Amino acid sequence: KVRRIARRIDASSPPEEFHDLRKKCGHLRYALEPLADLYGRPARRMVKRLKELQDRLGEQQDLVLFEERLREIAATEDLPARMIFTMGSLASGLARRAAELRAGISGSKALRAVRKGRGWEKLRKAMEERPPEKDTG
Repeated sequence: KVRRIARRIDASSPPEEFHDLRKKCGHLRYALEPLADLYGRPARRMVKRLKELQDRLGEQQDLVLFEERLREIAATEDLPARMIFTMGSLASGLARRAAELRAGISGSKALRAVRKGRGWEKLRKAMEERPPEKDTG
């Protein structure tokens, strides 16, 4: 699922797709972390890539939510015109920065590593070579 979402994302994708990728990266990362000792370097490297990507995606999501909240407050509260203007300017800056982050993420090494690459192949090979022991208890 992570790779499927990562492959279709580009700078023009909506913020929700980036957020969905962040959630999926988190699920995969949390599943891999306890297995890092068993699967060694390939698992540790994948966890590192997922964490890096998750952090960048999280920053983008924080900006999107902050912008949405500012616009919501400006639209629903009885505020002075200068304050609404200031909030709108701030919201526009946040939206611009979030778009810049999405563009950076879509071309980033971390996303390329998650989309494809030897990291997946090495991790798959390590998992095939050392399957976890079955619990017979």
